[in-house]
Amino acid sequence: MKNMHSEKGIVMGTTLILALVCLALVAGVMTLLNVSIKLSGMKVRYTSSMEAAKGGIEEFLEDIPFEHKGSPNDTDYKCKIQQDTKNWSTTCKNHCSSTNCKSHSNPGDIINYNDWSNTYGNYTVYCKIVDARGTSEGDWFYTIESVAIKNNGSELAWYTVVYKRKHQ
Repeated sequence: MKNMHSEKGIVMGTTLILALVCLALVAGVMTLLNVSIKLSGMKVRYTSSMEAAKGGIEEFLEDIPFEHKGSPNDTDYKCKIQQDTKNWSTTCKNHCSSTNCKSHSNPGDIINYNDWSNTYGNYTVYCKIVDARGTSEGDWFYTIESVAIKNNGSELAWYTVVYKRKHQ
């Protein structure tokens, strides 16, 4: 009778299976490295644009003449100072259109209808006062939105802050 359980070739089969397992592990590690490198680059770029947006907000807040009370003769964002948002349509006639003072639902609105803009290196930052509310104590709360966009348009950060101006 012939022996049907020949062990010739079992080593070769085992070696092939181990080689495939190792190849799959190496492919997985390479894929993880590639994804990690891409995510790291995206985070660095987003952080840069976010920092530009934050810097723009800080400079815009320094430029706002908070002592000024908006008037209908103002032709820029100064008409929004110490004026409740609901009054902008009558108080800011020379500056506000329906889109200019109200719209802020996407970054394009901030860019196209901005109150202030500046360039920092490769980034242009646009800021807009989108809401103002006064209190009976004389304090004012302003919602300001900022969009920083890289000059080639590849990076964008949209940032919103609420700023409280205490009564002097």
